[in-house]
Amino acid sequence: MHRLDVVLPAGPYAVEIAPGLLDSLGERLLPLRRQAWAVIADTTVASLYGQRLLTSLERAGLPCRLITFPGGEQHKALATVEALSRQLLESGLARDGGIAALGGGLVGDVAGLTAALYMRGIPYVQVPTTLLAMIDASVGGKTAVNLGAVKNCIGRFHQPAHVCIDPDVLHTLPGDEFASGLGELAKYAMMDKAFYGWVEKEISGEIVSPEPPCSGAAGAGSRANQHQPHLKRGPGGSAPWSPACLSASIAHCVGIKAGVVARDELESGERMLLNYGHTFAHGLETVLQFSRPHGWCVAQGMRLAAQLAVRLGLCDASLPNQQDALLHRLGLLDPFPAIAPKALLDAMQTDKKKQAGGLTFILPRAIGQLEVVRNIPDEDVLHAIALG
Repeated sequence: MHRLDVVLPAGPYAVEIAPGLLDSLGERLLPLRRQAWAVIADTTVASLYGQRLLTSLERAGLPCRLITFPGGEQHKALATVEALSRQLLESGLARDGGIAALGGGLVGDVAGLTAALYMRGIPYVQVPTTLLAMIDASVGGKTAVNLGAVKNCIGRFHQPAHVCIDPDVLHTLPGDEFASGLGELAKYAMMDKAFYGWVEKEISGEIVSPEPPCSGAAGAGSRANQHQPHLKRGPGGSAPWSPACLSASIAHCVGIKAGVVARDELESGERMLLNYGHTFAHGLETVLQFSRPHGWCVAQGMRLAAQLAVRLGLCDASLPNQQDALLHRLGLLDPFPAIAPKALLDAMQTDKKKQAGGLTFILPRAIGQLEVVRNIPDEDVLHAIALG
């Protein structure tokens, strides 16, 4: 098992990573001394893992209830938080209760914000079921919902009391969502030179599209066979994502983020570097109407950020090629979508990192060296997008 502690002024919390942890979560939550638990999940994840988590809680003697909501970006809204809060109230959950967020980053955001607001705030734990949530979204306490097309406009920092990561659940993750998580993994590799080198050495294969779904209706039991990420084989026929490699990759990313969050919990400085690629990515999500996963957009945003850094003379002209080699290794070097540069620039204007002087970008000087850059002329941004 990998265990990392996120050390904060209000007290630390543990991030535990190991196959099979989902079934022992109940006993791990006993030290939190909550009188009852509400498990919040979207309908898809609930059908796959909801009962397993409830069984784990019940075995530990913890009263619990499963509450679901429909998945999809359109439900990442205040209306969903209100609906969940009503169900929590009707279920009798009091201030001595807790919430378990079972799902991907969207569920973590919505359930986390619900926990932050319900009864003026109750504890919650993160139980991520996507690679992106495991390596990034479940750690750090950011919770938010969208306001129309504006990403994460309404939210607050509310740290989880515990994070339980069970890589076994990734067997039911669709291939495009697995690739989405690799987009965030690539971001961490660009933040940390040692991790970049580890990825170069250890990740010898690429992810490709998942195999087509089997014909006929699919129940929860067959979804793993339909959607399990289909991976190319590495040297000697070995799978590039062995359980040990996957757990180690997750632990590397969580370790990097835990250190950053410990030093800058409320994103007043260093934590902003975790947004590498995200200014472009959030604009892409808007222009593409959320038709591509978040991590894919982050990977494309990283490519544009590297081109912008070259344009501004911040990095060597070879850096975009180095980053592209990393993205190729992870199967993320896709053609840039055919969109007008001005349309993307306009969509980026609602980015929450924007200040009075204009957009805020995180740009690379070298692998392992990122910095915050503001007040960049639009013509330079448009030039970088055109090169995408």
